[in-house]
Amino acid sequence: MSTLFSLAGYRFSKFTGVGLASTGSHYAVLLIAAEYYHVTPVSASLAGAGIGAFVSYILNGLFTFQVSIAGWQQPLRFLVMVATGILLNTALMALLVMNLQFHYLGSQIVTTGIVFLWNYWVSARWVFR
Repeated sequence: MSTLFSLAGYRFSKFTGVGLASTGSHYAVLLIAAEYYHVTPVSASLAGAGIGAFVSYILNGLFTFQVSIAGWQQPLRFLVMVATGILLNTALMALLVMNLQFHYLGSQIVTTGIVFLWNYWVSARWVFR
């Protein structure tokens, strides 16, 4: 049983490392779009989430999970997870920034944590299974 927990902890650690890289790319796009190109924070976050999802798929496929599904099934599962995560990200950002008037960076930090946990759960249980 302890081997199972250590394997899950190791995989979660690698997922977290990949998450830092994908979150970094997400936030870079968010900040550049919002601060330099004056894109609305929700739209900038959406663009950043798309870039972050691409980075996440590549790195998680290479380092975190053993790829077990041949063909197009796994990429399609990842696409469903990402689409749901992006919808969750956009809905939370709209709620926090537009409705509750919170600052967009603080809102993005809260949103990132929620979407991160969602993505790990779905990746481990369905996408890379």
